[in-house]
Amino acid sequence: MIVDINGKRVGPKIHIGDEMNVPVNIFIADGGESSIGKPARYRLFWEIFMPRKSLVIETDGDEDLYSEDIEELRSVVREQMVPLYEVALRNLNGIVDGSRDKHYYWEE
Repeated sequence: MIVDINGKRVGPKIHIGDEMNVPVNIFIADGGESSIGKPARYRLFWEIFMPRKSLVIETDGDEDLYSEDIEELRSVVREQMVPLYEVALRNLNGIVDGSRDKHYYWEE
């Protein structure tokens, strides 16, 4: 079960980022303790990159996700974050090989 910093269950659908708010500096680490003092084995945390503003925003921890199962957090990264980077890589490769002319590569 994935929970937020207050121990409240998150899901089943989690929305983390999009082409306007790209998660960067993504880590899964030891969970420590949440604000209600309940320890969690693992914590997923990240910062947000706003490409159109060239701005990276440090999150204050409210968005962090916690779980006893590291695979649950890995699946969040796989389902919510990796697709943004796959689109960016396709667009970036297209710019390099001449098949695309997009300069903003976070969106399809």
